[in-house]
Amino acid sequence: MDNIQNKKLALIWSLTQMVLTTGMILTLKFIFNMGVDPLNFSYQILIVAALFLFVYGFYKEPEQIVHLSIKIISIVALIGVIGGSLVYALGGLGLKYSSAINYSFLVQTNVVFTAILAFFFLKENLKPTKVALIVILLVGVYLIVTNGNLFVPNKGDLLILLAALAYAIANILAKITLTKITLRNVPVVTFTAYRLLFGGLSLALFLILIGRFSTEISWLWSIGVGAMIAIGTLAIHKVLVYATASYMSMMATITPLLTTVVAWILLGETMSATQLVGGGLIILAGFFIINKNYI
Repeated sequence: MDNIQNKKLALIWSLTQMVLTTGMILTLKFIFNMGVDPLNFSYQILIVAALFLFVYGFYKEPEQIVHLSIKIISIVALIGVIGGSLVYALGGLGLKYSSAINYSFLVQTNVVFTAILAFFFLKENLKPTKVALIVILLVGVYLIVTNGNLFVPNKGDLLILLAALAYAIANILAKITLTKITLRNVPVVTFTAYRLLFGGLSLALFLILIGRFSTEISWLWSIGVGAMIAIGTLAIHKVLVYATASYMSMMATITPLLTTVVAWILLGETMSATQLVGGGLIILAGFFIINKNYI
């Protein structure tokens, strides 16, 4: 019964994360098109998101929020730098120079990075079936992004790929610490709040050091996107508690399809027959991921 309940919770939190990620991608692309600096906006939304979770944490688990050892704080800070600062800085710049649909599909390459890292560091199985699903997912991503043509990544695409790698590394570290070692007794809300806070602060410090730091804040957008990040990041960590890191990343590959549909409805964007085939492959892989129960 517990295993069935874990599967249901993993699916619910995965779906939550997909919807929020879609909303965040489209919102960020709109904001960056207006001329907002991705790097400064990234540190702002990370800190805003952390504040949301700290408020909730003080209500939900006040003792854990303020009583953390130096060792735990150090671990969370490292994860925050990689999974917060690097992911949002590289991803934000990539989104500025690429399209929202390209972004939503290219970040799914983290499924390959995560599966490989999970195999080496978490001893998760890399069965032939899982490898086949990864291949299907990548073919679907390729067809949608390139429309079947030769793909030569531009600057934005390369930055997005680097963000995907950083995202995979951070989630492997989070999985290890949340379930295997020091942080196993630290509530997910507390962990997520500190991860986002250290991500925002480290990015702000970096911008100060290179002379690009700005205190100009778009409060309305910061609060809206910050709320999406807070709940979305919390959802990611919830999935990692109930499922494997590979399951979390592979389920997230359905997000580009959702993003494409919303962009078609709201922006009038269309897909070619080749791209529809790619989307179908992603749906097929997602269906088998759920039904094969890679948890």
